[in-house]
Amino acid sequence: MALAIASLVAAAALIVEMRSNSNGTASSATSNKTNSYAATPALLRATSQALGHQIYWAGPRANVTYELTVTRGGFVYVRYLTAGAEVGDPRPDFVTIGTYPKANAYSVLAAARTIKNARVESLGNGQLAVSYANRPRSVYVAHRGSNLMVEVFAPVARGAESIVRTGLIAAVR
Repeated sequence: MALAIASLVAAAALIVEMRSNSNGTASSATSNKTNSYAATPALLRATSQALGHQIYWAGPRANVTYELTVTRGGFVYVRYLTAGAEVGDPRPDFVTIGTYPKANAYSVLAAARTIKNARVESLGNGQLAVSYANRPRSVYVAHRGSNLMVEVFAPVARGAESIVRTGLIAAVR
């Protein structure tokens, strides 16, 4: 119990520090070195608890560093840094899962049906995915009734779509 409380306190302190250092901008492709931190799955869970909402990721992976960024606006990014990359690496070369607080996220994504070049797809289990022809490296996902939108970014075209279709995107547990 004491360890759990200590983890929550550490995560809350980390979030306060991240938010105070953040420039408040959102980008799945870049990260500001001053507000990005190496994280463990335990820190991701504690951060989710401290924020009071789920954080999504693509699950555990071997030989990566999880980079955690929380912006002033409450956006949360988990980047999967591969060998040789350091926290804060500015290159858009890494799978990134963004979790964005957004009222009625599912309805917002469903409205994309009226946008030219938007592809809206039901994934089952009350999930909706949206991709755009002019942004082939990102897919947006929301669950029915959720106030969270998830962006899956991959450094190669259609890579995000592949990640979404495999069912890897889930809340950190």
